Order: sequence, then C-alpha cells, then structure tokens
Amino acid sequence: MIPFTVAYKGIALPLEFPFSTPLDDLKSYLSTHPSIGVPPPNQKLLFKGKSTYPPDATLETIGLKPHAKLLLIGSSAAQISAVQEGTARQQQAAVRASSSHRRPAATSTGSRISTLTSPADPSSTYTFTTLLALPSFPDHNLAHALLTRLANDHAIKHIMSTHKWRVGTLKELHPSERTILGYNENKGQSIALRLRTNDLDGFRHYGTIRKVLLHELAHMVHSAHDAQFHAFNRQLNAECDALSNGRTVGTRGAYYNPPEEERVDEPAFQGGTFRLGGGGRRETGERESRPMREIMAEAALGRLTREEEELERGCGSGSGRT
Repeated sequence: MIPFTVAYKGIALPLEFPFSTPLDDLKSYLSTHPSIGVPPPNQKLLFKGKSTYPPDATLETIGLKPHAKLLLIGSSAAQISAVQEGTARQQQAAVRASSSHRRPAATSTGSRISTLTSPADPSSTYTFTTLLALPSFPDHNLAHALLTRLANDHAIKHIMSTHKWRVGTLKELHPSERTILGYNENKGQSIALRLRTNDLDGFRHYGTIRKVLLHELAHMVHSAHDAQFHAFNRQLNAECDALSNGRTVGTRGAYYNPPEEERVDEPAFQGGTFRLGGGGRRETGERESRPMREIMAEAALGRLTREEEELERGCGSGSGRT
C-alpha cells in the first residue's frame, strides 16, 4: 500500500492504494467520490508535469512516491453545464451587439489553431510552434489574439531565445478549472494558461497572464517548486521586467522601447530583502565571493511574496515546495 494525495479544486483527498493499482482503477474510484464526481474520460492526472501515460500505467510505473501529490484536472457534468451557460450568454450578447450595429464577437465554432511563422533569424527557432484557443467560445478569436500577443511579446521572445526553449503548444486552459492558472506538460510539450475571468465576461489582465507564463517557463528547467525554481523564476521576471520597461538585458548597445500595450509597471518578484538586478546587499566579503547561483538559491528560501504563493497554488506543474 502507498499513501498519497489527490488535489482537486482546493480539495486535498488523502488516499492509500496498492502500489500496483492501475491508473484507470484510480480514475474509476475518483469518479464515484462525492467530493469529485468527474467522469473518467474527463479526468487528467498530473504528476511532476506529466499527464500522458501508457494505457497499462500503474501507480508504480508512473514513479509515484509515498506521500506524493497527484493533481486532478477535470470537469463534472455540472461544471461543463455552467460553462456552456456562460457561452450561451456570450452568444446572446453578440446577437444584441449585432442588432445595435456594433461589431459582434466572432461566432465561428471552428477550432482556432495556427502555426507561428517568423522571419528567418536565429530567434525564430525558439518559439511556440502552435497556438490553440478553445473553440467553444464565440470570441475565441480574441483568445487566439491574446495567445499571439504573448508569443510575440518582445520580452518573452528574448527569454525563449536566450534560454533556447521551444514549446510545442501554447493553449488556453478551460475556464472550468478555476483553481488552476496554468501548467507546463512534459517540460515544453505544451503550456496551458487560463485566459478568462471566472464570470466568463472577459479576459484576465495581460500582465497577470504573462507572469503565469513566466512561472510555467521556469518549469522548463526546474520541476519542483523549490528554492532553485523560485530563484530562477525571479530571474526570468527580472529579465522580462527590464525589457518591458525599455532597459537592456544581456546585450551591449541594444535598447528596446516597447509599445504601450507591452509595458508592465509591476515590479519584479521579490523575496525577503533580495531583488535581482537591484544590487542585493552583501553582508560580508565571504558573501561577495560566493557564486551568484548560490546566493540566488539562498534568497529564494526567504518568504515568498503573496503573488508568488498565488502562482504556486494555481500551478498544475511541479510536485510542491520542498
């Protein structure tokens, strides 16, 4: 028997099953549990950033350890119905807008998928290959435009190129997953982001969504939410903040003045008294001689900001803070 926890929409369900239990049997059990009730076909179990397993996968073969946490993503019939009602409200609003001679939201139900095509330059190798917005919403073209803006954001492109990252799919996370802000599957196979507000009447603030994207990009290197992850995540935010406000990062003589819509006034993530790029205080000569990576990791052990804690709670990647 192995004890573990399944986390679902703010619920931490402690379980104990034989090590040889097939994942399909676990899903069947979860579908009948009164706190979950999600049909097996609608369930996605995430463990260490993975959600795709062989048909005969068991708790043992996926590498589950005692007291580990599995994250369950899935929508019950009632939740799907609520989202469908929200979609219907949007469709009615589009009809009213059309009758009032205002530009209506797109009503096409086709899947909005495109492959990014960039100029033939070194940075084009490191990008998001495919963008995918949910096709069930009449304004999915706006969601797709938001994903395009993220993919073409100058700071994000710079970070992707600097760290030589290529992500398969950047996609919209279904809004019924209200406790999840995003996740990185298999270190870059796909990254999902929640774009819409809980009431489905609009989209979340661009700067907030971009910070979730940076958090998930940090999982390209570090799986767990540990000290090294938080130090690296702050580094990415510092790079993004510098570029978004027209300062140079990693280049000489280059200066980028971003358009107004790309500028984000929020400061880089900060933990304790340490701030990347801010000339953190050195207490002794010994500290000055230590590697920057070690200093960064130590600083990350300090108190997380409220924003960092929220991003960690809303992240479907990693295996929890260690």
